[in-house]
Amino acid sequence: MNLEQVRAAIAEEQLVGHNLHDAHDPREDEVGVRLVPEGLVVFSNDERAVPMSERLFVDDDEAAYDEFMTRLRALNRLRRRQAERRRAARSAAEADPRRMGRPGRFVHVQGPLAAAQEVIASTFSAAGFRRVSSGTERVELVYGSGVREWAATVLPTEAFAATRRWGWAARVTIVVVQQDARRAIRVEGSAFSDARHTVGLFVETLDQAVDALANAGFDPSASVLTDGAAASR
Repeated sequence: MNLEQVRAAIAEEQLVGHNLHDAHDPREDEVGVRLVPEGLVVFSNDERAVPMSERLFVDDDEAAYDEFMTRLRALNRLRRRQAERRRAARSAAEADPRRMGRPGRFVHVQGPLAAAQEVIASTFSAAGFRRVSSGTERVELVYGSGVREWAATVLPTEAFAATRRWGWAARVTIVVVQQDARRAIRVEGSAFSDARHTVGLFVETLDQAVDALANAGFDPSASVLTDGAAASR
């Protein structure tokens, strides 16, 4: 078994949520495959900090290869079910987040709030958000930069579709709050440019952060999206 055979098998199975690593860091919430001289090391993002959870598959280890594909298929099915549940919950209980001033969720976790807050912040960082402040019980991240926004104004976005994303901007606040007589984490977005796209990016990344908390053993319970701007009026 070599790296190209794994790529072909993943493509044939139409599996998602994987990342084939050469020299770059793994992204959040993905199964990783790293090529080493002895064979292939396969791991998931929540196992990266625990080397013993990595599994080395040597070239002639067909049983290990089958086990890897079974794990990847199971992860794929779980992701699909989670996405379906989120879509159903949104359609039944949530207003359009693009119409909210500051959409966000309250997240209750089992375990240290500071550690859970860091998992959420790391998920947003992996999605391209940049941390601009980090204090006690409060972290702020932004998407976009002044240079990107300037480039989006001077380059013809109609001719270069990829430059449209350069003008996107958003701010995310991750703060520990008191909610329903318990301490919780409020993850809230604001200052969205091109809300049709940036709000979707925020909501999708927040969903990934909740999944990452579950993978890390925090047993999260997340509320539906609410508008922080409306609550503060």
